[in-house]
Amino acid sequence: TLETLYRKHFLNRKITVISILIGVALSQYLLHLPISYLVKPWFWHRPDSVTSINAVITKIPKEASVVTQNNIVPHISHREEIYMLWPTKQDFSDNSPCGKKTCDWFRWDGNPQYLLVDLSGEWNILHLAANREDFMRGIENLEKAGNIKLEYSVGSSRLYRIIHHPSVHARI
Repeated sequence: TLETLYRKHFLNRKITVISILIGVALSQYLLHLPISYLVKPWFWHRPDSVTSINAVITKIPKEASVVTQNNIVPHISHREEIYMLWPTKQDFSDNSPCGKKTCDWFRWDGNPQYLLVDLSGEWNILHLAANREDFMRGIENLEKAGNIKLEYSVGSSRLYRIIHHPSVHARI
């Protein structure tokens, strides 16, 4: 054991501790474990899309309820009503916004007044709950169907006023 090696002076405690710390730090960095993010420059850089998200948030009335994507929720967590945006598919018998029977679409609970999204390429399925292409088509379809109307945009961030809940199809 280590204790036996210490008593026989084959191993120095200080060298052992330093070796273990260097080994842990090296494995953190090489294996890209969470603590290693602290020494990576990209971790400390604020993406442009976050700046545009924050700019658009200032345009939302203070008491308004909002539906948004997963990664924006923390930015508006001080609000009373926040809803998650869930991608889905929607069948249309007529007036399909995508020109097909089934379109990329969204659903959410409640009756929020605004939809806040960021269409930046920086986000992936973990942030959007859908692949980026389906997400973009879903937003476009809601807009074409008259469910949402663009109120304000900065960079890749968009604030829409919700005209009709997505379960109610507006006539084009």
